[in-house]
Amino acid sequence: MATTAGDTDKYYEDLRTEVDTLRKDLQSVTQTLRELATSESRAARERVRQSAAEAQAKGKEAVESVGPAIAERPFTSVATAFGVGLMIGALLNRRQ
Repeated sequence: MATTAGDTDKYYEDLRTEVDTLRKDLQSVTQTLRELATSESRAARERVRQSAAEAQAKGKEAVESVGPAIAERPFTSVATAFGVGLMIGALLNRRQ
Protein backbone atom coordinates (compact mmCIF):
# COMPACT_ATOMS: atom_id res chain seq x y z
CA MET A 1 0.00 0.00 0.00
CA ALA A 2 1.65 3.16 -1.14
CA THR A 3 1.13 6.48 0.54
CA THR A 4 0.63 9.53 -1.52
CA ALA A 5 1.31 13.14 -0.79
CA GLY A 6 -2.43 13.65 -0.38
CA ASP A 7 -2.58 10.90 2.28
CA THR A 8 0.32 12.44 4.16
CA ASP A 9 -1.25 15.88 4.03
CA LYS A 10 -4.54 14.47 5.33
CA TYR A 11 -2.69 12.63 8.11
CA TYR A 12 -0.92 15.82 9.23
CA GLU A 13 -4.14 17.82 9.01
CA ASP A 14 -5.94 15.22 11.16
CA LEU A 15 -3.06 15.25 13.61
CA ARG A 16 -3.10 19.05 13.76
CA THR A 17 -6.86 18.99 14.43
CA GLU A 18 -6.40 16.46 17.24
CA VAL A 19 -3.60 18.52 18.80
CA ASP A 20 -5.76 21.67 18.64
CA THR A 21 -8.65 19.79 20.26
CA LEU A 22 -6.33 18.48 22.96
CA ARG A 23 -4.97 21.99 23.60
CA LYS A 24 -8.51 23.37 24.00
CA ASP A 25 -9.45 20.51 26.33
CA LEU A 26 -6.35 21.13 28.45
CA GLN A 27 -7.15 24.84 28.64
CA SER A 28 -10.67 23.99 29.76
CA VAL A 29 -9.40 21.58 32.42
CA THR A 30 -6.87 24.13 33.63
CA GLN A 31 -9.56 26.80 33.92
CA THR A 32 -11.83 24.42 35.81
CA LEU A 33 -9.03 23.51 38.23
CA ARG A 34 -8.24 27.18 38.75
CA GLU A 35 -11.89 27.91 39.56
CA LEU A 36 -12.05 24.97 41.96
CA ALA A 37 -8.88 26.10 43.74
CA THR A 38 -10.24 29.63 44.07
CA SER A 39 -13.53 28.33 45.43
CA GLU A 40 -11.81 26.03 47.93
CA SER A 41 -9.49 28.85 48.97
CA ARG A 42 -12.44 31.11 49.71
CA ALA A 43 -14.18 28.38 51.69
CA ALA A 44 -11.02 27.70 53.71
CA ARG A 45 -10.57 31.40 54.49
CA GLU A 46 -14.17 31.60 55.65
CA ARG A 47 -13.71 28.57 57.92
CA VAL A 48 -10.59 30.16 59.41
CA ARG A 49 -12.44 33.43 60.01
CA GLN A 50 -15.30 31.60 61.71
CA SER A 51 -12.91 29.60 63.89
CA ALA A 52 -11.03 32.76 64.87
CA ALA A 53 -14.27 34.54 65.74
CA GLU A 54 -15.41 31.58 67.85
CA ALA A 55 -12.05 31.39 69.63
CA GLN A 56 -12.14 35.12 70.31
CA ALA A 57 -15.66 34.87 71.73
CA LYS A 58 -14.71 31.92 73.94
CA GLY A 59 -11.59 33.72 75.14
CA LYS A 60 -13.60 36.81 75.98
CA GLU A 61 -16.12 34.70 77.90
CA ALA A 62 -13.31 32.99 79.81
CA VAL A 63 -11.72 36.31 80.76
CA GLU A 64 -15.08 37.71 81.86
CA SER A 65 -15.85 34.62 83.96
CA VAL A 66 -12.42 34.60 85.63
CA GLY A 67 -12.50 38.30 86.49
CA PRO A 68 -14.85 38.03 89.48
CA ALA A 69 -12.94 35.03 90.88
CA ILE A 70 -9.69 36.99 90.73
CA ALA A 71 -11.32 39.96 92.42
CA GLU A 72 -12.64 37.74 95.23
CA ARG A 73 -9.31 35.96 95.86
CA PRO A 74 -6.42 38.04 94.49
CA PHE A 75 -3.63 36.33 96.47
CA THR A 76 -4.83 32.84 95.53
CA SER A 77 -5.00 33.94 91.89
CA VAL A 78 -1.44 35.29 91.95
CA ALA A 79 -0.14 32.14 93.65
CA THR A 80 -1.91 29.94 91.10
CA ALA A 81 -0.53 31.94 88.17
CA PHE A 82 2.96 31.76 89.69
CA GLY A 83 2.70 27.98 90.13
CA VAL A 84 1.48 27.45 86.58
CA GLY A 85 4.34 29.61 85.32
CA LEU A 86 6.87 27.53 87.26
CA MET A 87 5.47 24.30 85.82
CA ILE A 88 5.56 25.63 82.26
CA GLY A 89 9.11 26.87 82.79
CA ALA A 90 10.19 23.48 84.12
CA LEU A 91 8.63 21.70 81.15
CA LEU A 92 10.32 24.03 78.69
CA ASN A 93 13.71 23.60 80.39
CA ARG A 94 13.41 19.81 80.13
CA ARG A 95 13.00 20.00 76.37
CA GLN A 96 16.22 21.95 75.95
